[in-house]
Amino acid sequence: MIKNITVCFLLLIGILICMKTVLAQGNDPNVEPLRRGIIGTSRAMNADTKRTGEGSSQSQGIKRMGWDNSSSNPNAPIFTVFDLSNAGERDLQAGLFSTAEAEFRASILASKRENQPWTSAYEGLARVLTAQGKTAEAIQTYQTIFYDLPMRGIHYDDPKKQEAYRAKVYQNPVQYGGSGSASVFDGLYYALLLNETGQWPQAVNVYESALRELPAGDLPRIDISFAPETPQPVEMEAALHLALGLADNFGPYADGNNRAMVEYSRAMQMEPNWVLTNYYYGYGWQRLSPAERVKVGSVQQAKAALQKAVLLGKGDVKKAAQKALKDLNKPTNKPA
Repeated sequence: MIKNITVCFLLLIGILICMKTVLAQGNDPNVEPLRRGIIGTSRAMNADTKRTGEGSSQSQGIKRMGWDNSSSNPNAPIFTVFDLSNAGERDLQAGLFSTAEAEFRASILASKRENQPWTSAYEGLARVLTAQGKTAEAIQTYQTIFYDLPMRGIHYDDPKKQEAYRAKVYQNPVQYGGSGSASVFDGLYYALLLNETGQWPQAVNVYESALRELPAGDLPRIDISFAPETPQPVEMEAALHLALGLADNFGPYADGNNRAMVEYSRAMQMEPNWVLTNYYYGYGWQRLSPAERVKVGSVQQAKAALQKAVLLGKGDVKKAAQKALKDLNKPTNKPA
């Protein structure tokens, strides 16, 4: 009996000590988002940051923002901004769109208080808005990324220089807007929305800007061009899926090859007679693992696409298709 009373007394003391600690933290506004359940420490540190290409450590977040890394305060605002954005990214990848949207918005709000726009949070917000079908809001967010954020912090004494810089931003928004490798993806997503909503001249501008920044290595460039005065929405969509596939092949995703094949397949369905859609369908199939190849299509389909690319192609595209077809005919690529 006495032993049980003693144990209960010790437990009560422990609870009182914990409550005192929590109340003491309540005076620190930087801890408040954590306590409200917006984000947990372990959740933030393990967040999926594939789109930004950044690691999940707080020190990398500070470095990327260009902020002072010498602060010894563990609750410095930069950690809250970075962690909220990371949590939003993870929840976006998990399909928790409402939660992700709230976290991205909270990250943006926190960054505004510090007068340091956190571009990755805007990018994540645009993507999650798109996923929810909130097209108008997504377009508005992309406009902020590509036209508003690049102008912040740019101050010229000469108004003409200010306007000259603004003209550069509008001419090539993907070069001046966005963050790192994510800017190409976001430029292509933005162009898809502009094309979908009939904003053709702007869609052409953003598409061309994204193509200039698109990595291709030794592969054939996507040189499909459009005239601002002649809308071609179906062709534009196919070209954008091709470009997204190439971006995925060279991007930061662990499953980039699988993602790329989805994009190449969409482009192929829309424009089956383009030399580039046939080439990249065959090229994309070759980059898949044997298990993934079975899910997508047969070696005969890939071979037929490359043969068509050889037939239709000229110059570098034809040479690339011939090489890919030769590689495809090697014994390791033949069906079992």
